[in-house]
Amino acid sequence: DHGIGLPSCLELRLDPSLKMRHLVIDTAPPGGSWHSMHDATKTISPGPWMEFPSYPLDAFLRQRTPTLSSRQAAESAAVLQQRSIIAEYYVAMAERFGIAQHHRPWRVSAVHREIEGGPAGLWRVEFDGRPALRARALVLAVGTSTTPLRLGIPGEERQ
Repeated sequence: DHGIGLPSCLELRLDPSLKMRHLVIDTAPPGGSWHSMHDATKTISPGPWMEFPSYPLDAFLRQRTPTLSSRQAAESAAVLQQRSIIAEYYVAMAERFGIAQHHRPWRVSAVHREIEGGPAGLWRVEFDGRPALRARALVLAVGTSTTPLRLGIPGEERQ
């Protein structure tokens, strides 16, 4: 038994007291590379292995296609999925959990450590055609775990 068909034992809950001010800056919508893959691409895992806790894929499929019965949606969710379904599901998940409001479809053009003209320890993040932002913390996530994108910056080889 590989757990296929069993609901997730995890639950996502919003606790406003733990809310963190943040932005996700990416020209791609939530779901990242799923939006840019070839249309014929399918998942290598069954649908339930691609889903988030508290938002089953079959529930998304019923919302997407209201004429599907619960059984039809469950059967459709249980198989390998087209990349477009997963891309749409991840966008819907971001909306459902209030994450989409933090997404900005901007392109970062430069990142500098603030030294002069601002509080010490801040990062200055510059964008194409937009005013720069300052941040106390910055997470730079590029590439994938198996194919990291190298930027040629000091310290990127550190684990």
